[in-house]
Amino acid sequence: MKKYYAAIVLLAALFIASSAYGAGYSSLITRDPAVLFKMDISQIVNNKSIMSLYKGEIKKSLDVLFGEFEKKTGLSFTRDISQIGAFVHSGIDFNAASPNGICIFVSGKFDREKLIAEIEKTRLPDDITIEKTGDLKVFNFKKADLKGAIINENFIIFATGDIMEKIASSKLETADLSAELKDKFETCGFFFHAKFIDGLKNILFTEKFMSSVPPDLKDAVSGLKELTFSAKALDFNLNFKFGEAKTAQNFQKSFDALMGMANLSLDTKMREAEEKIKNSGSVFEIIGSDAVNMKTGLAFIKELAGLVKLKTDGASADMSLKFPEEFSKAFSPEMTPILVAAGAIAAAVAIPNFQKARKRARENKMERPEKYDDKK
Repeated sequence: MKKYYAAIVLLAALFIASSAYGAGYSSLITRDPAVLFKMDISQIVNNKSIMSLYKGEIKKSLDVLFGEFEKKTGLSFTRDISQIGAFVHSGIDFNAASPNGICIFVSGKFDREKLIAEIEKTRLPDDITIEKTGDLKVFNFKKADLKGAIINENFIIFATGDIMEKIASSKLETADLSAELKDKFETCGFFFHAKFIDGLKNILFTEKFMSSVPPDLKDAVSGLKELTFSAKALDFNLNFKFGEAKTAQNFQKSFDALMGMANLSLDTKMREAEEKIKNSGSVFEIIGSDAVNMKTGLAFIKELAGLVKLKTDGASADMSLKFPEEFSKAFSPEMTPILVAAGAIAAAVAIPNFQKARKRARENKMERPEKYDDKK
């Protein structure tokens, strides 16, 4: 089972950086998946920073390697590989002895026959075998409990045995995504969707995890049914679907309270930094002080927080972060994964501080109840 959970962790770890390639995703993705993920890796491979290293002796050496590889397989890494993604089948059995219900796919443009011919000429490790399943030649990775296949000119997949068997025999039950999900899936630079089925909830929402969730967010977390995250250039969207409208409304109230507390905390910290700057004895003390960096960093976080909007509609809550046009000009699309990571780090640092501030505010209220009663 450790390998099984490692596969789930891999799917979560991939959660960092799509334009549709025109490949037939609808014939590959299972009906109503529990988890669906896709990201554009061509933006990363062709990133200007990475390509700037591709020169001189490095370029000469790699040109020989890539040229020979392309001649024999017809595959160019920088031209023919477009996206990487994964899905988890809604019927996944989390208690099974071996992995099941998982498929990881790479999409692009492949010369299937050339690739297979080159692989078959290669002396493979003992734990990798080739077998015929239906019309497919399937590569069996025994140690990883996965099977691989080049299923057509657009997809290379790595899947658990049950999914590979269904795909090979054309028995995988598929269906188009809903209009809302399909648009995001095909046009966004990053897409992740999860349905919180019971097995997934049992793994993620453990007693230990729930004990760390702020009390006013426990109902929202336990009532969460679906979560969708998508990013297009510098526009980020997070959609929550709850079991009932009341949960969404309470989530809105908690969010508003959290943002209010965050702004108060940021304002206090910024004033403290300003005082340190004003009380510095000389300009060199100001330069050497952490106060300047602190004030600038806090100002950036406050500006960023001001761009986050949350709207509720029935049992759904839609959180968006839309950067102004001047930000879009400053950052290229390949910066999206970096910004996602930076935002996650900022949240990891900021949220505990906000929780501490809220806890102190509650303690102060309990210590001086008459003061708050007078205000009422």
